[in-house]
This record gives sequence, structure tokens and C-alpha cells, in this order.
Amino acid sequence: MSKEFLKINIKSLAAEAKIIRKDENKFKRLSKHDKNKNQDNDRQIWLEAHRTYTVRNESRSALLAYGYMKGIPYKKMEAKCYEKPDLTRIADNLIRFDSHTYWHLDNLPRKEWVPTIVNYCLHFSSKVVKL
Repeated sequence: MSKEFLKINIKSLAAEAKIIRKDENKFKRLSKHDKNKNQDNDRQIWLEAHRTYTVRNESRSALLAYGYMKGIPYKKMEAKCYEKPDLTRIADNLIRFDSHTYWHLDNLPRKEWVPTIVNYCLHFSSKVVKL
């Protein structure tokens, strides 16, 4: 796989967020005029939580992995950030999409790949994250 597939993943996550936001607004409108306010409100809350926690964090990790692959420094990608990025998720994206990460993973079992990628990213802190 390559950067192009990661770009497709990023675009599909953005589209997913838009679709979820559209459905959230639909349920907001329905709950104003419907008798089943509680059921629509629960759906709207669940969709909002899925968009703001799951999809947003996945998008951030994919974008940081893409920036790492392009050699963009972390400080340039996120100049002002209050939460540490999920390095494990970034490492998963690098394992899935970056063919260059396999050169030092061939002799390791799969469960050791993520810590190896995290250490690799931390070693080159100008590219990704310095915690």
C-alpha cells in the first residue's frame, strides 16, 4: 500500500464525518416535531459521540501518519494542540500504508510491530512527536 491509499482513507473519513453530521441535524429536526423525542435524541447523541470521538481521532491519526510519510514536522502539522496524539494508532496506519516501514519489521512478531514503530517515530522526533 502507499500514500495514495492513505489519502483515500483520509477522504473517506472526512466524508463519513459529513454524513454523520447531516444525520445528526436530521434527528435534531425530527425530535422537535416528533412524539418519539427520546429515541431520536438518543440516536443524535450516539451519532455525535461517534463523530467527535471515533471518527475525529481516527482522522487525526491518519493525517499525522500521512504527514510523517511526507516528512512534515509534527510542530508544523499541529502547532497548538492540547492532547497527545495516539502513537499506537499512527503506528497502525504506518504499518498498513507505508511500505518503507517493513524493512526493519521482517524479523519481528506482529505484536512487537507497534512498539517498534512508536520508538522509530519518537527517535525521529522532528518528523512526528516529541513527548
